[in-house]
Amino acid sequence: MTRLRPVSLALLVALSTLPAVAQTIPGAITGLATLTSDYAFRGISQSDSDPAVQVGLEYGVEVGSVAPYLGIWGSSVNFTDANIELDVTGGVRGKIGEVTWDLGFVYYVYPSARSTLNYDFVEVAAKLGYDFGMAALTVGANYSTDYFGGSGDALYLQANLDVPLPWGLVASGHVGHQSIERNAVFGAPDYLDWSLGVTKEVLGLSLGLSYVDTDLSKRECSGGTSLCGARVIASVTKKF
Repeated sequence: MTRLRPVSLALLVALSTLPAVAQTIPGAITGLATLTSDYAFRGISQSDSDPAVQVGLEYGVEVGSVAPYLGIWGSSVNFTDANIELDVTGGVRGKIGEVTWDLGFVYYVYPSARSTLNYDFVEVAAKLGYDFGMAALTVGANYSTDYFGGSGDALYLQANLDVPLPWGLVASGHVGHQSIERNAVFGAPDYLDWSLGVTKEVLGLSLGLSYVDTDLSKRECSGGTSLCGARVIASVTKKF
């Protein structure tokens, strides 16, 4: 069973305490804390199929018809040479009629990993969304010139659908495709990932259950691991 190392836990706790420091800043700070049975990134487990603790904060302010934002999100991971992931995000979002848009970046950092491993990377990200009432659709693209581990150009395309259900439930569907320039360096060929899930708000908590999978075989997944296989993930999230 994975245990959080002290440095990982300290960084995640520090993220959750930042709102108290910024109460007088114009705009709004929102955050969340999550306990999940597995941390799957684009269908592949980052926590070795073990539980993970995650904390995120975002600061945003409305400037006319647009809203610039800056955020940070952290999760425990279970790599041989890294135990925490920090994602720094920033960009601008807005709405035109019923269409929402978001243009920004994500900087993925693994503080405990050696720099020679080239784990850290940056993506530019774009999203478009439309709420049909009965369902909300979001499509997006993330592009990196030097993806995880120094694996070269990478493009991730995704589509997400959220459908309100009776009893306060929300069903979610996701499909994505990850293409990578240097597949041998990354440890897997280009692949599809998908998920189906449901969430419900209970006593101020968001409870989630999802099925996650990819089209990668065990042989194709990082030299024969089960990290890319089908899994059911349960999570509980507190927003603040």
